Amino acid sequence: MAGEFRLRLITATRVVLDEDVVSVVAEDESGSFGVLAGHERLAAALVPTILRCKLASGGMRFVAVDRGVLKKEGRELRVAVRQAVVGDDYRALEKLISERITHLEDSEAAARHAFSRVSLSVMLRLFGYERGGR
Repeated sequence: MAGEFRLRLITATRVVLDEDVVSVVAEDESGSFGVLAGHERLAAALVPTILRCKLASGGMRFVAVDRGVLKKEGRELRVAVRQAVVGDDYRALEKLISERITHLEDSEAAARHAFSRVSLSVMLRLFGYERGGR
């Protein structure tokens, strides 16, 4: 069909999506933008976002992505990202991503705390203030 184009979304390890679509809404540093079949050539650096893809078959597909590159050329839109999670329910996907971010933030906080303890221990040893003498 004339109003369709191919969306190929990949990570380093797998093909996430390879489908005909009617439109895709993505986001870069300047904000969100839409891509249609007749769109001119385009390249964009994506920020973490949820892509909204209207499938040629009539349904919607949502893909949460973690930074990446989008390139539209001819009848193909290629998207390469570090991580991607596909879903059919925008709200459920949004909730899942929020939970993953919270988990990552908790893990990072624990790692920073452990690093601070190690750093303090090293400094105390360097200055000879460890328990039990110098």
